[in-house]
Amino acid sequence: MLVAADLGVQWTEATIHELWVADFTGWLSVNPATFDVIADLHEGGTRVALLSNAGFDFASPFRFSPMARFFERMFISAELSKIKPDADIYLEVARELGITPQQMVFIDNKQVNVAGAEALGITGHHFVGAAELRAFLESISVR
Repeated sequence: MLVAADLGVQWTEATIHELWVADFTGWLSVNPATFDVIADLHEGGTRVALLSNAGFDFASPFRFSPMARFFERMFISAELSKIKPDADIYLEVARELGITPQQMVFIDNKQVNVAGAEALGITGHHFVGAAELRAFLESISVR
């Protein structure tokens, strides 16, 4: 509704729903190679949590999807009333997981979000692909 107002247009209820479906389904894509990295981390005993800048309507699909079993916790921005890259969101996640920022590894497809985490002493990685992610994780596992 706010987008329509900003554009100076009015949309029918059907158009609003159609736009919501397009946005919603766009968030639910799966990259099999990335999923394999997540599954391998889980199988190896690594604690994995999800932090998403998603709205309330994404909480259930994230939490009740088949992939949910690989995540210890799922943190949704709308529920936290915080958003990446604000420092408070990373600190809340660390606090909830019972770890320090220095014990956290944060991976995101947006460099600005990674920079926000790194500013707190969190080890960050800008995600561009599964192969690069796997190499990064292997490089920090030998520390």
